[in-house]
Amino acid sequence: MIKKYSIQGRILKANILNIILLVFLIGILFNVSIGLYIQNQTITQFNEIAVGIQKALRTHPNKFPERIRDTDKEWGVFGALDRVLNNYTSILNLHYMLVNNDKASLPSLGSDLESILFNKQIIDQIPDNQFNHEKNLIGIKTSEMNYMGMIIPVFNTEKLQLGWVIVYSDASEVNRLRIMINIILILILIFAMILTIVYSIYTSKKISEPFTIINHHLSELSQRNFHKTIHIETHDEISELINNINTLSQKLRKYEEDQATFLQNISHELRTPLMSIQSYAEGIKYHVVDSTENASEIIIHETKRITDLVEQLTYLSRIDTVEGEYHFEETSLDDILWSCIDCLKGIALKNDKKITYDTLSDTVTINADPEKLSRAIINVLSNCIRHANTAVHIQMATSQDKVILTISDDGEGFAAHEIENIFTRFYKGKNGHLGIGLAITQEVIHAHHGQIKAENGPAGAVFTIYFPI
Repeated sequence: MIKKYSIQGRILKANILNIILLVFLIGILFNVSIGLYIQNQTITQFNEIAVGIQKALRTHPNKFPERIRDTDKEWGVFGALDRVLNNYTSILNLHYMLVNNDKASLPSLGSDLESILFNKQIIDQIPDNQFNHEKNLIGIKTSEMNYMGMIIPVFNTEKLQLGWVIVYSDASEVNRLRIMINIILILILIFAMILTIVYSIYTSKKISEPFTIINHHLSELSQRNFHKTIHIETHDEISELINNINTLSQKLRKYEEDQATFLQNISHELRTPLMSIQSYAEGIKYHVVDSTENASEIIIHETKRITDLVEQLTYLSRIDTVEGEYHFEETSLDDILWSCIDCLKGIALKNDKKITYDTLSDTVTINADPEKLSRAIINVLSNCIRHANTAVHIQMATSQDKVILTISDDGEGFAAHEIENIFTRFYKGKNGHLGIGLAITQEVIHAHHGQIKAENGPAGAVFTIYFPI
C-alpha cells in the first residue's frame, strides 16, 4: 500500500497532477487550434468558391432569371453553380441560393430550404449598395441549426450586377467532427494517463525502494547491529549514499571492536599497577615489607603510570569533542621543536640517550595550534626515546609548498605486523603499551592538514611528518 506522505506517494501524486494539468492544457490548445484551423479553412474555401462562381456566371445574361419564368435560364445558371460546387470536396455540406437585384430569392433545384423566415434572414444581410464588390461572411441561426455562409455579388462581362449568390453550410457537421476528434483525443489521453500512472507507480517504487532498505539498515545500526551491509544494484547518487553507509557500518563495527579491546586492555593496564599499589600498601601497613622506602618508590611509580594513562585518555577524549577546538596562529616550527626537546631532554639523559636536531638556517613558519602540535611531537619523541638504543635524531627540510619533519631512532624498529596499526587507537604492542599517544598525534597532525607515516629505516623506526607551508 502506498502511504500518502511517503516518497513513492509524493512522486505518484506529483505525476498524476502533472498528467491532469497536461491533459487540460492539451484539450484547450487543441480545441482553440482546431477551431481556428476550421474557421480559416472555411473562409479560404468560401473565397475559392466565390471566385469560381463569379467566373462561371460572368458570361450569363444581364440579369438572373425570374422566379417562375425563364426555365432554360434557370437551368443554365443553376447548372453552372452546381458544376462549381461539385469541383470542391469538403466536410462542408454546401447549399446555395440566388438573389436577384430586387432581393428576391430563387430556389435551387432540389433545395430543401423553403422556409420564408430562413430566406428573409439571409436576404436581410445583403448590403444595400448594389455596386459593392466585397464578399460578406454571414451567420444564420434557426431553432434547430446554425449556418455559416458568404454573400457573393455577381457581375457580367459588362460589369453590370446580376445579383447575388449566397453559399451556405450547416455548421453542425463541423461541430460533430470536432466532437468526434475530441472524443478520440480524450480516449488517447485517458490511455496515455493510465500508462503514465502505471509507469509512475513502477518508477516511484524503484526510487523509494532503496530508501526503504536504507531506513531498515539504519534501524539495525541503531540496535548496534553493525555486521550487516546494504547490497543494492544502483548506478546513481544512491549508490554513493549506500557506500557511505556501508563504510559507516564498518567503522562503527571497528570502533565497537576497538572499544571492547580497549576496555579489556585498560582494565588490565589499571589492574596491574593497582594490585601492585595495594600489595605494597598492605605490606607497609602490616609491616611485612623489608624496605618501606623501596615500596614507596614502587607505589609512586605505579601511581604515575596510572596518572599518565588517565591523562592521555582524557586528552584523547577532549580532541574528539568541542573542548578540543583548535586555536591556530602563525607559529615557528623551529621554536616548537626546541620546546619539545627541552621537555624530554631530562628523560633522555636519565636513560643514557641523546636527542640531536638538524635545524634549517631559515625560520619555517606554519599555521598551527602550538599547544596541541607540541603534544603531538612530544608523543612521537617519547616513543622514539623509549625504543632507541642510544639516540633520537630530528631533521627538518622544505620541499616546494610543504615542510618535512623526520624523527628517527636507532632501536629495533617496528615489527612487520605492527606498522599498519601504529596509529590505531588502543592498539597494544608487544611491549604492552597501549596505542594512545600516537593516535593522538595522528589526530592532531590531520587537524593541521598534515600527514604522518611510520616506517623502518636503516637503523630503526622513522616517523615522517608533512606540514603545508
